[in-house]
Amino acid sequence: MGVSRTQFVYMAFDVLLFALLLRRLLRFAAEYGARAAMDGARVA
Repeated sequence: MGVSRTQFVYMAFDVLLFALLLRRLLRFAAEYGARAAMDGARVA
């Protein structure tokens, strides 16, 4: 059972896409947390 170059390219693309989505998720979560903290400070 061999692995073609195309499958390696797909694997690299999947890893890259996962990393980009994870970075975007973490950035969104940090921004949401900061925004929630600011809103909580205003209310309290």
